[in-house]
Amino acid sequence: MGDVGNFGTGHDWCKRQVWLSGKLFRHLKCHTCGRDFVATRQEPRWRAVHVGLTQFDFLDDEITEQWMSEKCPGEVLRNDWKMPKVQSSTISTIVESKID
Repeated sequence: MGDVGNFGTGHDWCKRQVWLSGKLFRHLKCHTCGRDFVATRQEPRWRAVHVGLTQFDFLDDEITEQWMSEKCPGEVLRNDWKMPKVQSSTISTIVESKID
């Protein structure tokens, strides 16, 4: 799956795998800025998401490109939660495992 090295610098990643809608997602969350990204084997490119209680809300490609090219802002930015969502995937089964 996608390479974590393609992101801007300074992120402190929590890495895990989650089953969602019958697919295994690789999920990255920065402990510092709270930004989330997911990728799958079928779609290996990283995509920016908001994580809901039972779903991933995919953000548009412009936001993904912006977040991937920026260095970690060092804090959670209020405007990050106002980004337009383009699609949701509902979690049918969650199986979580930490990836080192």
